[in-house]
Amino acid sequence: MNTFKNIVLSLSFFLLGFAIVYSCNCPIVKDLNKIQEYEYENSECIFVGEVLSVNLDNHTFEIEVIESFDETNSGTIYTGKYVGFSKNRTV
Repeated sequence: MNTFKNIVLSLSFFLLGFAIVYSCNCPIVKDLNKIQEYEYENSECIFVGEVLSVNLDNHTFEIEVIESFDETNSGTIYTGKYVGFSKNRTV
């Protein structure tokens, strides 16, 4: 029984060390306004849109611009391709 206890303790320490080594170290946001301004200036388009269609077979979608926060015209339809979703996932 003592061997089983040693194995469990060893495995626990191994997994704990693994979690610590690969954990996220996210920076603290110091000035949100500066970050937002940077993202706004470097974004291709910023808008509120409606998803018109999603094709699960070829991983494509269409979005219509409803309201734009830059120079994108309302009514513009964007077609794009996504990766990382399986056919069984609900969209």
